[in-house]
Amino acid sequence: MKSIVAAATAIVLAIAATTASAGVVITQDVTESNQPAGHKTEQTIMIQGHMQKLVEGDRVYITDLDDGRLYFILPAKKAYMNVPFPPITGPQRMIARHELPIGLKKTPRTDKVAGYACQDYTTVTLAAQGTVRVTQCVASEAPGAKEFVEYQKTMAAKLKHTVMALGEDVPDGIPVLTIAARFVNRFTGSINMAPEIVAKMKAETDKIKPYVVTAKVTKIEQKDLPADTFVVPKDYAETKAPKLGLPGKITQGTAPGNASAPIPAPPAAPATH
Repeated sequence: MKSIVAAATAIVLAIAATTASAGVVITQDVTESNQPAGHKTEQTIMIQGHMQKLVEGDRVYITDLDDGRLYFILPAKKAYMNVPFPPITGPQRMIARHELPIGLKKTPRTDKVAGYACQDYTTVTLAAQGTVRVTQCVASEAPGAKEFVEYQKTMAAKLKHTVMALGEDVPDGIPVLTIAARFVNRFTGSINMAPEIVAKMKAETDKIKPYVVTAKVTKIEQKDLPADTFVVPKDYAETKAPKLGLPGKITQGTAPGNASAPIPAPPAAPATH
């Protein structure tokens, strides 16, 4: 009897150990409204424990929350930048923006995307020149959701006492659909501006179409990831020079966008699934 109990205990412990070390790999198709119809870019998010790797075209981001480091990598140049996480300076935050979560609020709406039942979350960020509206559909039952949420919560805790602190709770699951729309605020002019100039500027800004980026999950896998997944190759050179260029899209499992694109005009209606 003791041997049976011991064997059962060993099996349970082995299963627990395997589950605890499991990682999650999320593959997404990203489309942008300023690209030709049908054009897609694939990106991959890999998470295991408190480490994340994001592969986005020719750019790679590795974040180690325990060590408090983020590596921005350009494989084509065999070069990388090493910045603290949480980032301290403005340029560091620009580099880290892919890794930064956003404050999202749950809505009553639910949906089904890529075969996963999901709950809608949304947020709107207002600025002097433009507004960003983000909607995510989050699947709590997707494989690897527990690992994904644990990473997000750990990141949120790291950011708690910084300027990037979240105002809302971390969504409970993996975002299987993210829609981010950026648009300009309507031009209002100033008290000393001629009415005809104000009217002309309003007409011009109203012509600008919304810039919308959509990230949709195509595959989610739960599996152990080798340790070197989250390591910068030894033959890559570290640089502090800005010649690497700053990131473009904001894609961290949260909200796609584009830092360099002009802020477009407001859409006629909120984006729908």
